[in-house]
Amino acid sequence: MELLDLPFSDLFVGAHPASSWLKATPDAREMEFVPEAIFPEIEGLRRDLLARSTTQSFSIEWGSSRRERLRVKPLTTAHIEPLFVCRRFTGTPKPMIELGIPAAVVERLLSRPVSNGLILFIGSMAAGKTTAASSFTVEYISRHGGVAMTVEAPIEMDLEGRHGKGIVYQTEVESDDDMGPALRGMLRSAANLLFCGEVKTDVAAREVLNLSTSGHPVVTTFHGPDLPTGLLRFARSTGDQNDALAHALTAVFHLTLRNPRLMPGVPLPPGLPGQSSPPERLLTVSPLLVVDGTRDQVRSAIRSGNFDQLGSEIERQRRLFLGGSSP
Repeated sequence: MELLDLPFSDLFVGAHPASSWLKATPDAREMEFVPEAIFPEIEGLRRDLLARSTTQSFSIEWGSSRRERLRVKPLTTAHIEPLFVCRRFTGTPKPMIELGIPAAVVERLLSRPVSNGLILFIGSMAAGKTTAASSFTVEYISRHGGVAMTVEAPIEMDLEGRHGKGIVYQTEVESDDDMGPALRGMLRSAANLLFCGEVKTDVAAREVLNLSTSGHPVVTTFHGPDLPTGLLRFARSTGDQNDALAHALTAVFHLTLRNPRLMPGVPLPPGLPGQSSPPERLLTVSPLLVVDGTRDQVRSAIRSGNFDQLGSEIERQRRLFLGGSSP
């Protein structure tokens, strides 16, 4: 038995193998201690992680019979220095429809190529933001062709290579602080689409906004509890460049990923396309596309900083998309 034979999304590597444990999914509440049979492997993994000697997130490849990438976050706790939280990469992302994004949303997003603008996926931790943004990147390039370039810290999913009519190249920077300068360097990359890993610094937010108004469509992710609040926080990270954000924004989505079995009173949903059983986690999407008819209203709310005024349009679009139509 090897570590990668076990079903897990997150591995907590403590000071000793006996204090190391697994989570089956990011929102799981049950802790499963690693089996004694792989204690030597966990000891070797911890030695490799300690050799990195950093407080920043990083990624490694691990495994003997097969290799997989782990995203690692070192943490210092009251009794463990450091504790390593290792998130397992999920490989190439599934199509957006299989993730649970409504078909009408997918078709609207992919219906035509864009020359610039910002596409933003907002959500809480482990809400599926990176997965959804990665799926969009692959499907967009597959359908419309061209080159997609990524800037990530670290790389979280395996996207690089040919996809349909296009190709994706992935680049990785050492830390979140390096995102801004790396994005600035993408101005001359000749990319048809830019994918930026989660925006965590004000510098990165400003560079993303600058790129999206400079002839580059940009897709990225940002942390936020709901769509209006997340968009407000993103605007503040750019230095309140509300006019530029109103001009750049093409679409923004808030994602929530929950275990339907932990939602009392909510019936289990049917299986997604190609699946016969209910999903382990249920994705819900709140959309806001800047579209004809309400474009001026949406841009006015963003320019004035009244992001709460977007609520009625978000709800209108959500109902339309769930009904299979498009705004």
